Amino acid sequence: MSVSLNYRYTPAWRSFTRTILAAMLVLFFASCTDQSVDPAEELIQQLLFLSTRDGATDDLGRPMKEIYRMNEHGAAVENLTHHPAWLYGHLSLSPDGNRIVFSSSRTGADIWMMNTDGSNLTRLTNQNIDADDRSNAWPRWSPDGNRIAFATNRENRSIGIYSGLYDVYVMNADGSDPQNVSHTLGDNLLDNVKVIGWSPDGRVVFETAGFVDGAWEIHVYIVNADGSGVGPLFDTPGNHSPAWSPDGSKVAFISERDGRRRLYLMNADGSGVQPLTDHSGNDWLPGTRGGTLTEFEYNPWSPDGTLIAFDRDGVADEWGTYIITADGSELTRLTDHPTIFNGWSPDGKKIAYTSRRLPLDVYVVNVDGSGNKNLTDSPFDDSDAVWLFPR
Repeated sequence: MSVSLNYRYTPAWRSFTRTILAAMLVLFFASCTDQSVDPAEELIQQLLFLSTRDGATDDLGRPMKEIYRMNEHGAAVENLTHHPAWLYGHLSLSPDGNRIVFSSSRTGADIWMMNTDGSNLTRLTNQNIDADDRSNAWPRWSPDGNRIAFATNRENRSIGIYSGLYDVYVMNADGSDPQNVSHTLGDNLLDNVKVIGWSPDGRVVFETAGFVDGAWEIHVYIVNADGSGVGPLFDTPGNHSPAWSPDGSKVAFISERDGRRRLYLMNADGSGVQPLTDHSGNDWLPGTRGGTLTEFEYNPWSPDGTLIAFDRDGVADEWGTYIITADGSELTRLTDHPTIFNGWSPDGKKIAYTSRRLPLDVYVVNVDGSGNKNLTDSPFDDSDAVWLFPR
């Protein structure tokens, strides 16, 4: 007995077959995909930096910097300012990563703001006074992004034979309602004034330095945004360059109490002061070099608060950029020549730094010291890089 099957390939059967094949292909490609890849690692991180690469000079032939942007691979470089000025400095990135404020001499010494893509350039201070006599500098964003602290000599403060000295002001982020928040210090506000930044709880932190009884002293003050509650951050002079940990519980700083610049740590309330380093050279935190190569506002703490980055010089075989654990137990040297720390990447896996070998260049390196890479590698001076949020 034989059975004959009359097979017919109907449209319904064709649809079913396509469905099965599609499902098999999905399963096949899914099995070939590495599901362990973090999508965040695929984001391209951006950096801002300063450069003389456009070749502009002032009337004396000095190279003039402008603000540029590039990606973390050193590509897609673009000029954001297109206006050479003698000063593009004291730059501060807004907490949301979308805007920067900076000092510029393009129309006198004023403070400007723009988006991090170069758009919406806005002048925040406008004294309409000869730039040789009045200037505004050191703008720093508040933690909530609503206000900006800065230094200005618009009141022509004087001490003895010195005039045109700076005060500390706070204004709204649009430049309105500027208020002097340091005036109650009187002559305790010395010749030199620099705004360090803001504490996590919204108070302004600034340094003042000068000669006191023939000796050079540095004092750090902290004040509420309305000018009240001004007082010293440290109980003795010689401690400076404070930087709060991300959770606000610790403060890293530089102390010269024993004649050397060393890295120290204390609790936010001033207790628990302890040295983190002990060596024969000098340690530096961001901003302690007088603005020579530290124009941006940098936080030396890693995003997770476990590491602190700093620079060291003074002894030839110790020069370079280092990171140290917050408890001081582990020290890693990242560079072996004169360099300046330029900030942590948002993911905390890399740092950027400026090499002081001429011409200046911007590098990135992994936190274990591997993957050292020159991002700029140009015949011009490139420096002062700051990371933007992933885009």
